[in-house]
Amino acid sequence: MKISVIIPVYNGEKYIAGCLKSLQAQTFGDFECLCVDNGSTDETARIISDFAAQDKRIKLISTENEGKQAGARNKGLAHSTGDLIAYVDADDFVHPQMFELLLSAMERENADVVGCRFQKALSLYDGKFNEIKTVKTKVYDKPFDAWLTKRDVAVTVWGRLYKRGALDNISFIEGIYFEDVPWSFALFSGIGKYVQIDAPLYCYYINPTATMRSDWSDEKTRSYIEVIRAVDAYTKAHRPNDWKRVQKLALNQRVKMILNRLGKTPAAHRAEAYAFAAREIGKLYDEGIVSYAGLKLKHRFQLWKLLRKHRQ
Repeated sequence: MKISVIIPVYNGEKYIAGCLKSLQAQTFGDFECLCVDNGSTDETARIISDFAAQDKRIKLISTENEGKQAGARNKGLAHSTGDLIAYVDADDFVHPQMFELLLSAMERENADVVGCRFQKALSLYDGKFNEIKTVKTKVYDKPFDAWLTKRDVAVTVWGRLYKRGALDNISFIEGIYFEDVPWSFALFSGIGKYVQIDAPLYCYYINPTATMRSDWSDEKTRSYIEVIRAVDAYTKAHRPNDWKRVQKLALNQRVKMILNRLGKTPAAHRAEAYAFAAREIGKLYDEGIVSYAGLKLKHRFQLWKLLRKHRQ
C-alpha cells in the first residue's frame, strides 16, 4: 500500500533537508512526499527541488502564502494519490521504522488510524536512532471516547497513519490557528478503531521561533473561539446525545486554555486582549455553548471575572 506524506512548509531552509532525509531513510519505501511550500521567501523551494531531482518520490507543490498550515495540508491531500496518508511538520523528523511499524499495526488490527508516541528533539535531524525490535500496542474500539478524555490520544495531526477513507468529508479550517482540534475531533468521531504504538517514532523539534511559542494574541483567541464554535456545531449535527459531555470535556477546556494563555499577551496590549476575550467568550456563554462545568476553582474564578467584564 502506498503512503502519501504531506509536509506543509514555510521558510524552512534550516530544517526541511533533515526532515526529507529522515523520510528517505524509511525502511518502508513505497511512499510519495508532497512538500507544500506556503510561499516561502528563503531557499526552501530550491532545497526541495534539489531533493526532487534525485528522488522521484519527493514533489514540490508551490502555493501563495496563506499564513497558516491548514490550506497547505488541504492542498497536499487533494494532490495525494496514496492509499494511506501521513502528515509531517517540516521542522520535525521521524524514526526510520515509523512507516513500517505503523503499517504493520494497522494491517494486524485492521485499524482506521494508527499513532505513535513522540519525543521532543532539542536539535535538528542527525540520523542517529536506536533500532526498535518489539513494540506494545493499545487498541481503542471507542476512539471518540479516548480523544475526548485524552487517554493516549493527543490532539495532533502528525505521528499517525490514516486510511484514506477515514479522511473523507473532513478538512482543515483555513485561516486559523489550532486547526488540528476540530479536524481531529471530527476524525475520531467517525472512525471505528484506533491503535496506539508505545514507541517514540516521531521527533518533535522544539523550534524556539515557532508560531505557537510566540506571544499570545487576539488572533489566537479568535482562532480558539472558532474552534469552539466548529466543535459545537459538529457535535450538534452528528453527535447530539454527546453534547453535554463534549461541552464539559472539550469546549470548556478550550476556554481554560484561553484563560491560561492570556497572561502571555504583551503587557502593552494586555488590557485590550482581556477585553476582546471577555466579549467573545461572553457571547459563547450567552449562547449556552460554554459553561463552568468541568473547570477547577481557579478557572471558574477567571471565567467569572471575564463574564463580569463582558456585562459591564
